Amino acid sequence: MPICITCTHPISHLYTVYESAYNLRLEQCSKCLKFADPYVEHDSLTLLLDLILLKREVYRHLIYNRGTEPRKAFRKSKSNPGESEVEDQSLAARNNQRRDKDRWWLILKLACGLIIVDAFIRWAQLNPQISADVSRWTVETNIVFLRIIVGCLIETVAFHGGVMFASYFVLMLSDYFRSRRRTLPSEISGVRQQFKLSLIPLTIFYSSLTKLFLLFLLTIWRPSASTPGGSPYSWDPSYYRSTFVTRALEIWDEDKLDREWVIRNVLGGMATGFGLRVVLDCHPVFTTVWDPWYHQEHTATSNAYEHPSPLTLTLTMPAVSSPSSRALNAILPLVASGQPYEAHQKARTFASRYNKSGQYDTAIDVLFQSARELLKVGQQGSGTDLTLFLLDVYESKGEVVNDESRGRLTQLIALTGSSGSWRKTIIDRSIAWSAKHGDCPAGDQDMHHYIGELLYKDGAFNIAESHFLASGKRDSARLLADMMVEWSAAGGAPGIFALRGTLPYLQNGNILAARTFIFQFISQLISSRPNIRSPLQTSPLPVTPTSEITHTKEPLLNFCQLAVLTCQRANRDKNQAIRESWVRLCGTYQSKGGALATKEVRAVLQEIATLYFAIPPPRTQPDNPFGAMLSTMMGGGPPGGGAPTRRLLSPAGPSTPGLD
Repeated sequence: MPICITCTHPISHLYTVYESAYNLRLEQCSKCLKFADPYVEHDSLTLLLDLILLKREVYRHLIYNRGTEPRKAFRKSKSNPGESEVEDQSLAARNNQRRDKDRWWLILKLACGLIIVDAFIRWAQLNPQISADVSRWTVETNIVFLRIIVGCLIETVAFHGGVMFASYFVLMLSDYFRSRRRTLPSEISGVRQQFKLSLIPLTIFYSSLTKLFLLFLLTIWRPSASTPGGSPYSWDPSYYRSTFVTRALEIWDEDKLDREWVIRNVLGGMATGFGLRVVLDCHPVFTTVWDPWYHQEHTATSNAYEHPSPLTLTLTMPAVSSPSSRALNAILPLVASGQPYEAHQKARTFASRYNKSGQYDTAIDVLFQSARELLKVGQQGSGTDLTLFLLDVYESKGEVVNDESRGRLTQLIALTGSSGSWRKTIIDRSIAWSAKHGDCPAGDQDMHHYIGELLYKDGAFNIAESHFLASGKRDSARLLADMMVEWSAAGGAPGIFALRGTLPYLQNGNILAARTFIFQFISQLISSRPNIRSPLQTSPLPVTPTSEITHTKEPLLNFCQLAVLTCQRANRDKNQAIRESWVRLCGTYQSKGGALATKEVRAVLQEIATLYFAIPPPRTQPDNPFGAMLSTMMGGGPPGGGAPTRRLLSPAGPSTPGLD
């Protein structure tokens, strides 16, 4: 039986039809004396607009009165044209059964259409870079869309089932309390009298039109890209001096407000609660629970059916997304659509805001991912600028050197490319940061090793050399030896390249790296140039159970091997025999001239002698006994007090194999 859309009082008919279907008269409600249902004269567009606006009367019309039979009137006889007879042809019982079956069929059709629309909206918003040209879609793209449809179907069934169960429970409670109060049948509203279980899913689908309409507008209107040009907008800066006003305006920023989540969960839940309020005719306190229920159900379904693939993203937007993901959703599509300048400026804006507010981790994530995507498309200038900004945020946060912080920088260094000075700029800043916040004063060893290997593969031997030496790891020493052998093949004496690797490692007190380097260098050199071996001694000479010397034609190669083994046995001034061996070794090879006799190499060898054997450096000027006595009397130190303090190595303990 239809009801009055104003007071919900049951009435027999909504209107009476006379002869023609267009000749009708609206019925009045006997209780409120208003037209029972004016919407019978309105077209579908008006119904749709009022439904989106959540008007209560249109809900009652579509749910209870849609499809009801009118009262029909016809002339009784041709002899008396003015006299008419009213005949009720509604057959209420039979029509009610047919209307219930038609309602379920309508629910099925609405479900199919609205689920497909919802899936398309989700897919379009999660994949904004996909072209609208259907012919360019791949098989994977179509599979993704089908998976999103399946997710929407599961979500819809779960939500409708839960709401129907909760509604049935609420109605049972209502009937129980009504029976306890002994409410008369005439006092029960027409909404409760005409209630059917099929009305709940129908109401939910009608309520979802508001949500889908707003989501569709959000899909076709994407205010994410800036449009240059035009006269700048002028404003009074005094309005924005207030922190409260600034915070209030920042709420509407793209990285602060997830518009789709608000529409889908908050507005969608409110619309569903409003529709159920019309159907259940219960106290508003019961229907207000649909908003959190709607939110929790969407959250659970979204988390249960997430896709790990970057193309599929997720079936639905997460209930609470991190600020970095919201910012990246506004930045990364600009890079993919060929707008690197806009993406770069937007990334700097977001990162500056996060950095100033102390959200360092969010700023780091935004800068790293934005710089990585810009470098992938060849925007080295923008990518380098964001990388340097990332290092500034590292400094502001006090980020220490670890696998994660180092890994971000090594990825960006590799993507920068060897052209121009962009890579060198990032490397210099990265090494300076790692030296300040790491354990090694020369910079992080792993970062030096990675950079050296990268430059070695690019053929920049002279730059890679310094990074291998600063790393000091055994792997770095091996790669340095391979690079020096390859470098010497282009021209030059191998002994000079052996000195360039051996002496700096010894100078830094890294005997293990020096030994690894020289033995790897000799091994690779003999493999590529067998004639370098001395004919006087073709087999290696064993020195210790784990050490041997290969006699070569190059005196510098022989000196490097002997120098490493001698330094390895040093014990400062406690082992006089080893000290004398070092002095004789240097004197013998320096007497032959060559590179060892140059001023620069002599200074390095003297520093090594002081470091390992506690041999003092030669005096630069003769002592003046009278000057020393006078300086002591005046309260000063002896002459030469400004000389640098000598570095001395402690005796080496038993080494642990496999450790650097």
